Amino acid sequence: MVLSTLLSNIYSEHSLLKSGLTIKAYVQRAKQLGYKNIALTDYHTLSGVYPFIKECEAADLKPLIGIECTVLVKDVRIVVRLLAKNEQGYQQLIEISSVIGLSKDKGISYEQFQLYSTECIIFLSEQSFIQAKDWYKRWLALTSHSCLLYTSDAADEEDSV
Repeated sequence: MVLSTLLSNIYSEHSLLKSGLTIKAYVQRAKQLGYKNIALTDYHTLSGVYPFIKECEAADLKPLIGIECTVLVKDVRIVVRLLAKNEQGYQQLIEISSVIGLSKDKGISYEQFQLYSTECIIFLSEQSFIQAKDWYKRWLALTSHSCLLYTSDAADEEDSV
């Protein structure tokens, strides 16, 4: 059975020092494996979005645009993944990436994250809940305007296509 959508922790060469996977190789391999929709969730950056969209269009695949970001919760740094639901969600990802790029802490505050994630699907790992136990209700509050998905730690391992 072939899944039609690849939703995972996919870093490209645009996630500096995290991956050497080229967008072209990723898209070609996903096409070979029969995927119809694939996501890109580079770490703190959207610099690979344009080439990703172009490669997906050429391969007749639907690109799902995302980002992996660090949310600053008190003194804890929690990594979450987001996918844009629509054009407004993509604009929010741009805001998140910009805030992180200008931040001396290399993250986004929880309050800013709430503002800029209303049109995004939010993926949280088990580790996210462990790191900020007392923030569970706040994470759930995000689902009032977003889609919150929980992933096991096994899904947090970097995938290779």
